[in-house]
Amino acid sequence: MDRAWVKASLDWFPRFHDIPDWYLEDRVDDGVRMPAGVWRESLNGLCSAVPPTETGTITAPTLIIWGERDELLSRDDQETLAAAIPGSQLIVYDDTGHLVLWEQPERVADDLTDFVSETRGDRAGRDQE
Repeated sequence: MDRAWVKASLDWFPRFHDIPDWYLEDRVDDGVRMPAGVWRESLNGLCSAVPPTETGTITAPTLIIWGERDELLSRDDQETLAAAIPGSQLIVYDDTGHLVLWEQPERVADDLTDFVSETRGDRAGRDQE
């Protein structure tokens, strides 16, 4: 893959928090290593994918993290997803775009750690009943 094309494809996503240059360059390096056919099929898959909630009920503990400035996926989409997954938790990150993990990695790590701890605590409580 052409390095300039990969960089431009990543630059297409608006970002509202600083992301270290080294991290962005690592993502470009990842993209350059991916064959063009994988890029094509990934994009085709994203366009034609059926949401998993339409093919069955998700019963696993689910954390949904969404950036409120995401221009690809709407808040309604996230609320619909959360409503379709029993017991799921939706966390909205203010002033954050589609690439939540890139923009706020520490907060994502904290929220995920808390979610897993709460989930394990709930499961331990159910196991004792």
